[in-house]
Amino acid sequence: MNGVTVKFKLDTGADVTVIGDSIYSRFFSKTNLQRAQNKLYGPCKGELHCLDILQAKLRLNGKSCDEDVYFVEHLETQLLGRSACLALDTVTKVGPVMQSADDIKARFPNVFSGLGCMDGEYELK
Repeated sequence: MNGVTVKFKLDTGADVTVIGDSIYSRFFSKTNLQRAQNKLYGPCKGELHCLDILQAKLRLNGKSCDEDVYFVEHLETQLLGRSACLALDTVTKVGPVMQSADDIKARFPNVFSGLGCMDGEYELK
């Protein structure tokens, strides 16, 4: 990120890329940043305290993208948001499954039994 190596966890459920204030203080405190205008909320709907936004160049394995990176107070794990994940080819977007649930269960029976098996139906987005 802008020439600094930062370890991210991929978070395709995140609308934005976020960095903790420790990374901010260590590498970017003297960088020209923008004030965060938008409020960000975590997965439990709690408001996150955003310090600033860095317009960053992210690079990975020959791919790059420009991304607004939000610096969040007390964030311990850096999260690479959905758009950056797709732009850097860290994940691949796939189309809908065109088989019935019964066909999938018959083809992959081990996935639907034993440890980790949950009752009911769930929708993944």
